[in-house]
Parts: sequence; C-alpha cells; structure tokens
Amino acid sequence: MKTKPNNISKEITILNKLVFFLCIGALMLFVPGCDISTSTTSESTSQVSTSQLTCATTDDIDYDINIMDDRSGSGLDIVKPDTSFYLKIAKHFSTLGSTCISAIVAGNPTVDNRSFIRLYLMKPLVIPGDAILSEQAKYRKENIDILAKNNKETCKWIQLIDQRIIHYQPDKNSDLTRLQDPIDKAYRLMTEPNFSKSKKILIIISDLVNEPTHPGKVESFNNKFDEIEGLKLISVGARNPNIFIKVKDYQNFESIDGVLHFLLTINNNF
Repeated sequence: MKTKPNNISKEITILNKLVFFLCIGALMLFVPGCDISTSTTSESTSQVSTSQLTCATTDDIDYDINIMDDRSGSGLDIVKPDTSFYLKIAKHFSTLGSTCISAIVAGNPTVDNRSFIRLYLMKPLVIPGDAILSEQAKYRKENIDILAKNNKETCKWIQLIDQRIIHYQPDKNSDLTRLQDPIDKAYRLMTEPNFSKSKKILIIISDLVNEPTHPGKVESFNNKFDEIEGLKLISVGARNPNIFIKVKDYQNFESIDGVLHFLLTINNNF
C-alpha cells in the first residue's frame, strides 16, 4: 500500500526534528568543560561586553534569566552554588532558544563589581520539514557553529562568575548585606523594552536579611517584582519568604539542588 504524500511530509518533518535534537544532544555531550584557569581576564571582559550589548539591544530573546547570588556573611548557612550550577543552566537554555542570563553578587561588592554579568546565547535553527538533503546539511552545520559560539561565550562568562561571585570579597572587608541595589537593578533589567515578550525568571539566593549599614542591624527593602507580568520568581534560603508574596508565580526552595532540578526540567512549553 502506498503512503499518502501528506503522511510522507509529516514523516520527514518528524525525522528532521529528531535528527536536529540528536545532533544538539550529541554536540552537548562532547562540549568540553570550561577551564576557568586558562582564559585571560581581558578576553573574558571583552566577550561578556559583547553579550552585554546584545542582551540590551536584541528584541528576539526567548528567555530572560536573572540570578542574584548573596555571598555576605549573614547567609553563610545557605549552601551556595558553584560554577557548575551556572554552567548547567547556560547549557540547558542554549538548546531551548535565544537566552540572556544575567548574574550579580549581593553583599557589599566593590564599585566595579556592582553590575550584572550578562551572557547571550543564540537560538539553534530548526530544520524545515521540506528541506532537501543539502539544505539539511547546511542547517546542521550552522547549528554546530551556533552551539560552539555559545559554548565559547559561556566559558568566558563562567570565568567572570568565578572571579566576581564565587570568590567574592567584600569592599574594604566590610561584611554588609546591601540588597536594595541588586534588587533595583534586577527590576530595571527585566523591564527593559526588548524583554517585553521574553519568558522571565528571577532567582534570588539569599536569606533576605538586609544589613546595609552595620552587621546585625536589619533594615527592610522594597521590591516591585509583582508589577512584572509573567515573572517566575524563585528564592532559595529566604528566612521570610513572604516578602515576595505578591508575586503571582513565586516559589521558595530550601536548597540549590531543588532549584537546579526545577530549571533543568523547563522546556519550550514553559
């Protein structure tokens, strides 16, 4: 019995999609880990500056992910993420769509370490169902190039994460927790016009104890995250998770492992 032409077309489309994801999966398996000890600081800064510009100007970003990582002394009882946490998030979302991942350290950072470190990941191409073999090969080659560029940018971004967040040192050895500044900056980033159609995720790793002037002197802080439509807000280790109770889609996790598991299950149906 002959197969109907429309069935053949459907089969080709399904096959192309399967091959596309198999190629991405295979490439991700062979992408080397980031050796944060070999790249130079100047190279990293230059590369991230490119991502900084792209995140700020590109209006075709599917996922806008922001991470605030509190490294101050008041939250030492919270298990902090290492570079593998950031690397796994970047590699996962690099297969889903165009993504901007921004990370900032909270505490009392030096003046030159009070901005978000941004990474832009390009979107892989989907092979059209009616593409001929030569076109399919061209798409696959472009996807290999895209993922290779994404990996290169990710590794340079990871180096800065290691320098500025993982090995954070407070300004003038004054162990304060200034939460208002990174919270305000996160709000401004997520309300930039080019992110109006992006799926937004904010991860706050902090006990949310704000001590901006003296250790032990806790002060309240303000946030307007409930004004951001469609925001998914995740906190880790919050002593008072009710601070963000007005945000419609809000979850408080007990550990970094729980957050990572949740993030790695996100797909394009999010």
